[in-house]
Amino acid sequence: LAGYALVCLYAPTFSNPCPSWVWMVLAVCTFGYQTLDNIDGKQARRTNSSSALGLCIDHGVDALNIALSSQNVMALLQLGNHNSTWACLAVWTATSTPFFYATWEEHFTGSLYLGAFNGPTDGVLIVCASYVVTALSSDPTYLWNAYFAFGMSRAEAMISFYMICVFFTVLGNIVSVHKELRRKVRPFCAAMGLTLPFCLHLGIGYWMLGGLQPADVDLRVSFWFLGFSFLILAYLRLCQFNFWLLIFG
Repeated sequence: LAGYALVCLYAPTFSNPCPSWVWMVLAVCTFGYQTLDNIDGKQARRTNSSSALGLCIDHGVDALNIALSSQNVMALLQLGNHNSTWACLAVWTATSTPFFYATWEEHFTGSLYLGAFNGPTDGVLIVCASYVVTALSSDPTYLWNAYFAFGMSRAEAMISFYMICVFFTVLGNIVSVHKELRRKVRPFCAAMGLTLPFCLHLGIGYWMLGGLQPADVDLRVSFWFLGFSFLILAYLRLCQFNFWLLIFG
């Protein structure tokens, strides 16, 4: 929250660079969050103190962090200077989608499996490294807007890399759930139906913001709206079974 507040103060519209020290502070905060997020579940299991409520709070904080971290990345890449909001929407898609489908998979398989390369570990470390590189750069605007390859800037190349990773990650989630339900002889279409709230959420976002110029819309307000709708319509929908376990179990 402290890192987000600093970025919000210095780059409220995602269009101007922040002081170098802000990105270094954010790198430390993000790394600390990632470390604590990775060890809390292991500590709960080791001490036999895990519970449905703890799981809901853990994933709830993670879901809230999606809204914070995605906006920080938008400010890092200065996407407010782009000609349209498509890049901002791509960042939101790349951050929210893998979390949703990982939670969706956990709903059916009973475990949260993270592959050799995954968002909560490797993806966050790449973002932390990006914060550090930006903090050390003498010209962050040039750093991310310089030509990279295939007609893309470095910012666009980074977003494209994450989108490709997200595609294969989600594909793995779907295949894993399909295998599990096939083993249990349960309908796969019903499981896919649980993803409709999230698909609706993304559709509303693209309908609201797609093709607009960043100067024509308050990007922070828009993505906070998407953040809260993601938390309410998608996350709580999937974790409903945990509340029932908490009440009746």
